[in-house]
Amino acid sequence: MSKLRDWLDHRTGYRHLRFKLIHERIPGGPKWRYVWGSSLAFTFTVQLLTGFFLWTAYSPSAQTAWESVYFIQHHMQLGWFVRGLHHYASQAMVVLLALHLLQVVIAGAYRPPREVNWWLGLSLMFVVLGLALTGYLLPWDEKGYWATQVTTKIIGIVPIFGPTLEHLLVGGPAYGHHTLTRFFAFHAGLLPTLLVLILVAHVALFRRHGVTHPKNPQGETTFWPEQALRDTLACLGVLLVLVGLVVWGGSEKGFVFGPEGGASLQAPADASNPYPAARPEWYFLFLYQFLKYFPGETEVYGAIVIPCVMIGVLVLFPFLGRLQWGHAFCVGMTFALLTGVLFLSVAAIQEDKADFLYQKGVADAQRKARRAIELAHSEGIPTEGAVQLLRRDPLTQGPTLFRDNCATCHRWDGHDGTGLPVVEIRNGKKAPMPPSASDLAGFGRQEWTSEFLKDPSAARFFGNTEHKDGEMAEWSKENIPLMSREEIDAVVAFLATQSQAAKIPPADPDLVLRGAEVFAFGSWEGAQACSECHTLKHPDIPMSGEEVPAPDLTDYASKAWLYGMITDPTHPEYYGERNDRMPKFSERLTPQELQLLIEWMWAEAHSLTSYRP
Repeated sequence: MSKLRDWLDHRTGYRHLRFKLIHERIPGGPKWRYVWGSSLAFTFTVQLLTGFFLWTAYSPSAQTAWESVYFIQHHMQLGWFVRGLHHYASQAMVVLLALHLLQVVIAGAYRPPREVNWWLGLSLMFVVLGLALTGYLLPWDEKGYWATQVTTKIIGIVPIFGPTLEHLLVGGPAYGHHTLTRFFAFHAGLLPTLLVLILVAHVALFRRHGVTHPKNPQGETTFWPEQALRDTLACLGVLLVLVGLVVWGGSEKGFVFGPEGGASLQAPADASNPYPAARPEWYFLFLYQFLKYFPGETEVYGAIVIPCVMIGVLVLFPFLGRLQWGHAFCVGMTFALLTGVLFLSVAAIQEDKADFLYQKGVADAQRKARRAIELAHSEGIPTEGAVQLLRRDPLTQGPTLFRDNCATCHRWDGHDGTGLPVVEIRNGKKAPMPPSASDLAGFGRQEWTSEFLKDPSAARFFGNTEHKDGEMAEWSKENIPLMSREEIDAVVAFLATQSQAAKIPPADPDLVLRGAEVFAFGSWEGAQACSECHTLKHPDIPMSGEEVPAPDLTDYASKAWLYGMITDPTHPEYYGERNDRMPKFSERLTPQELQLLIEWMWAEAHSLTSYRP
């Protein structure tokens, strides 16, 4: 080995290079405050290594990006761990960069002859932020897609050139496939190359000028071994924090060593489905909050002018530091900037905590993310892309369809189907809109039908409608007191068999038979039979052939019955010519949308949370 080392040194001179690297002079001895630069370089190395392995499985297109990240997270060997390290290391770089910047300013390492290195450090900061911004979009999930739009639209505010720059960055008038490919090219190609080149120049200049030591340092050592030990321990600490975040911070369930841990993956991005909780990532949150103080045409000052002035001041630090009080100003300015960033970020977080719509949007996004993963596991990803998983999912699309088409009149457990109250504008202010039809939550369940029979004029049913004192309400007042509890339960169980809901739970056959008798002939105490107003095709119920004033209850509350009622309530089997309010939704919704709505109503009504159509 000695001869081999001699031969290699004679050809390459590696011993001299090694000596130069590890025997750097450190006046004043080793210090813990010198570790931030090494920690930052180590974290970037982690980014390069994990990024390479992610690249081997990632496919940058609008129909394959989310799908490939899903594969990495749930099927690639330790893919969730590698992705988690990459995700949290990118955020750690932002934190370490801020600490390194603060340490450099306090030490005065920006002053001549180190001004060029200071400017290179500022360039590194913007490249790191660019890497964070471009990487955030690459999973092509809901959160990253909409958050990136919030951030990049700031570019469009730039006077004169803003719209053109935004168009070039986005790759067209709208976010899509070209946006993703351009961001990937920046994230995996241009920006890492720039960062490596700038970092090499930065380190070279650092070695040229040496460590910025205090005046009159006591003693002198070399980088090896004491400072090297401190740097190694600091890098190890960073690695342990990253691993801790991957196995603990990435999951709602606490410690998770598996695909449920690591970085989160939201539902696939869907441009047709706006995301109410769109926010930039936390390291850009201060700018998002800052813009709130500059409404309308003044937005350009908050987005462009003031940030550019602040950056200009940072660039001028080497010249300002020469003045008598220049260093104190630079240190105070740095602390003020970091304090302002922290204050604005905390203010944005506190406002979001108090924002009901934002919190609901986050909760809905988490629910959709779990649902997308569940469907991808059980059904696989269709060739049209993962976004179709949720577009074809009743549990995802049903609430939105109900909100947009039904909630004007109906309610679902008091809300619009998505969990929000239904409001209207009165005198320029939002006010609750009273329903004009029954609340459909639980429709078809035996509990719902039982309560309806006992009191159809209750607020939950016809209480806010013109039917409050109608024929059904009159029938209930006159006949329910004449029926025993067993007879009421029997009718309810019989009607449940029409919708197949009697299987949830299984119905008593004798009770169902008794219900058919009461429906057809009335109760023993003289209660009027249901068949005098309703028809129902059943072997135990005679058909008079006469027209009746109420809907046919054959297959009542089943999916087929609901489809017919919603599609065309004017059909003779439903309300016929008596219908004067409910529209024909066959003229408003496609057959697929109608089916999604009905499947959701059925699943929600019968509490089928793991429902499959």
